[in-house]
Amino acid sequence: MVKRPVIYVLMAYITGVLLPKNILYDFLIFMMLIILSYYVYQKATHRSCYIFIMPLMFVLGFANANYNMSENYKHCESVNEGDCIIKGRIDSYSFKENSIAIIIKDSDLKENIIVYADKNKDLNFEPGDYLKVNGSLSAFKHSNNPGQFDEYNYYVSQQHIYGRMYAEEIEVIKYTKWYDLKYSIKRKLYKLKYTSLEIIQNVYKENAPIVSAMILGEKSLIDKDIKELYMKNGIMHVLAISGLHISIIGYSLYNFMLKKGINLYYASGISILIIILYGMMTDFSISTSRAVVMMITFIIARCIGKTYDMINILCISALFMLMRNPLSLYSSGFLMSYMSVLSAATVTPLFELYLIKQKGQFSKISDHIRIALLTGISISILGLPVILSCYYEVSLLSYVLNCIIIPLMALIVGMSVVTLIAGLLIIGFNVITGLSITITPCYLCGGCVYYLLKMIEYILRLADKLSFLRITTGKPLKIFIIIYYLFVFAFIITGYFKSRKSLYICKEYPYKRVIMVYKYIRELKINPAIWLL
Repeated sequence: MVKRPVIYVLMAYITGVLLPKNILYDFLIFMMLIILSYYVYQKATHRSCYIFIMPLMFVLGFANANYNMSENYKHCESVNEGDCIIKGRIDSYSFKENSIAIIIKDSDLKENIIVYADKNKDLNFEPGDYLKVNGSLSAFKHSNNPGQFDEYNYYVSQQHIYGRMYAEEIEVIKYTKWYDLKYSIKRKLYKLKYTSLEIIQNVYKENAPIVSAMILGEKSLIDKDIKELYMKNGIMHVLAISGLHISIIGYSLYNFMLKKGINLYYASGISILIIILYGMMTDFSISTSRAVVMMITFIIARCIGKTYDMINILCISALFMLMRNPLSLYSSGFLMSYMSVLSAATVTPLFELYLIKQKGQFSKISDHIRIALLTGISISILGLPVILSCYYEVSLLSYVLNCIIIPLMALIVGMSVVTLIAGLLIIGFNVITGLSITITPCYLCGGCVYYLLKMIEYILRLADKLSFLRITTGKPLKIFIIIYYLFVFAFIITGYFKSRKSLYICKEYPYKRVIMVYKYIRELKINPAIWLL
């Protein structure tokens, strides 16, 4: 039986998703799919199952992508631009530099709208409340210039938001009821989120925007200069909520409960619930959604006694997200998130085979540090074409910076989570007892995080001065991207042959090379450093 059948199912679905936009390029992928289908047919125990599932997934991917594109176009065309009054329900909101961005659903326009309101206005609303907004409405457009921010792709294709309004007048016309379960939970989570944000602002002061981005997903508060500094040096991904946060919050809790003797199923259920609530609180970004689905799949696999396999779980996560929104495949955030983990899952073990010597020659600490450094280098390898296609340049220092900063970020996130939990416990204790204990103990971790972030900023500013190490390539041609991935695949094959004692067999029997490469992919061992993603 095939060990990773989800890979082939995912490839069939992705092929269908690509078809509506680029038939010629998709034809090449489809030919690869036919070859893989034949291979699966030869190896699978239940052959008829795969013969029907893969074409079905291909058709489903095509139909889903085509439906989403046509629906998005229809909704955008129905937005009447100009001054108007709309009524609708608040789904979520976030604070920007000088405004509040409110997502309104169930509006009388029958479309999802983002409303920008003045931050200084005295507004008192929560998710689920109904608003009446008077302002100027406009639809999102495609970008006309290469490299320009594509607001249509970001808002319409990825978030299903079809119009933008700048509010002149705004008022709450109806408050949500307590028995509305969905929004009651959301209100509690938002209250927890912004209480946490106040704690972070009190403890971390000038570094609060960075910490709030890493812990609460509030990137809008980060200063433009700092955001550009991280982006130029190719480490913007460290500010996103990802597997590191989910592993600290969910996996640590899961292991703690198991060590305390709590039943496996109770521990699993509680951990999954906490992970989902954390995802809801941080608005389920792409990287958060990926990490949440992967962690939940991991926990379920443990419950039913199945082996944990990183590549299988990564494919399940990608299939789940593309089922929800197939146009996520055209999102740079989606591609970078999955390419980073895939690169760490396939390329990092090769680095270990090349560079790490036999066990016993190094202490466990030095091995873990080396694995973390190798992971920092490898995570950008498969994502490099995506970076060049989106930003048209790459910093050669980003590989070195990843090795230095990713381990530091793990420490910063860990201390920030401890600080936040301690602050929330102190506030809760004050509410229950009526005392007024300050959050002074939190400043100890806060001070450590402050100096670590200052050190990272100093390193990034130093790297920013070395502008000659930043290469501007322009958008690469598809043929160059294909050649690049062929070289990466060749590197994987070469590494496999170098690590096997039976290399001479391949020289005498060339047909066995394919079998050995397949065995290598099956036997990949995933190290714990991948949770840093």
